[in-house]
Amino acid sequence: MSDAERREYLAIGDLYLDSLQTRICDSIEQYQARDLTDDLGKQAMSAITAWRSGEGDALPNPWCILTTRMGADIREPTDAQLRAALEDVFASDDDEHPNACLRLGSDGGPMFVLDVYGAQRILFEQWADADFDDELAPPTVLKDVQLDVAMTLWRALRDRDIAAVRGKAVN
Repeated sequence: MSDAERREYLAIGDLYLDSLQTRICDSIEQYQARDLTDDLGKQAMSAITAWRSGEGDALPNPWCILTTRMGADIREPTDAQLRAALEDVFASDDDEHPNACLRLGSDGGPMFVLDVYGAQRILFEQWADADFDDELAPPTVLKDVQLDVAMTLWRALRDRDIAAVRGKAVN
């Protein structure tokens, strides 16, 4: 295996999102017969092991931004700011400004978005980048949600607990 192939394999191993896990596991099986005992191979296997254990959801230099129903952005929102934004959305019947969203990401990606449309629905999106260019998985929609459920999901996302968000929003 050439260094270029190993670097490509390492890049695949560094991907951290569940939607790509199947592809990575397939790649592991394809490369198992190859020599991965050098430093680059060990790094790739370490990244894959971390991903499988859930450690791969860690974001480098993460940021969290709440966009309120009226379009104001709040970085690293507090519980009070999250609740106020949700209460505003749940109380409103404004068709022009029906939602508020919370985004967690890093400049190099990935990015996770929970978009709340009051009790009607919550939309969970997973993106490879912060520019909404490469979707990692189809959006998931939760319907007929209560404010407390929305608050729990937003709090988990703000606190970087992506596994908890996926557990409630995807299953």
